[in-house]
Amino acid sequence: MDGLNNKSNRWFLRNLADNPSMSEIDLIKATEIGLNLDQQLSVAFIKFNRITDEEVIKGDYLISQFMLNEGVQLPITELHQGWLAIMPTSAEYCDDSMKRWNQLHQKLLAYGFHCTIGVSDAKELKVIYKAVSQARQSAKFHRDNDRNEVIHYNSLGIAQLFTHVDNNEIESFVVSI
Repeated sequence: MDGLNNKSNRWFLRNLADNPSMSEIDLIKATEIGLNLDQQLSVAFIKFNRITDEEVIKGDYLISQFMLNEGVQLPITELHQGWLAIMPTSAEYCDDSMKRWNQLHQKLLAYGFHCTIGVSDAKELKVIYKAVSQARQSAKFHRDNDRNEVIHYNSLGIAQLFTHVDNNEIESFVVSI
């Protein structure tokens, strides 16, 4: 994939992740870059604890190489001070995708990158925005609680409610009790 095409695809994925509605043009572009509109997707949001400007390139490279080694041709993209990675999967392989995200986490740790990876699933491309939001929320929730691990949004249980509330509001509530 040449540089300009790769940047275009990164921008496109970032656009899908940030917009709750998808146009017909978006659907056409998605098929052009190899996304099956009905394919289930596993979405990961990788949030590094601390990363210098020099390490950004190394982190991008490590995640990109991992995805290529897993046979995923979709580019990763920077998103809200983290990284978005998307991998096609199927309902019966949900555990397999968590295993793969855990392998990425271990690889990043081996290179000194401490991070939290939030994961969610999209049953189809049209709901990618929701899956990205859930993956970001689960990563943020665990990072805010000093837990560096891979966490699926569905495994948060009742804590899913707290991902929608600002930490300052929770702290002020606890103090008032």
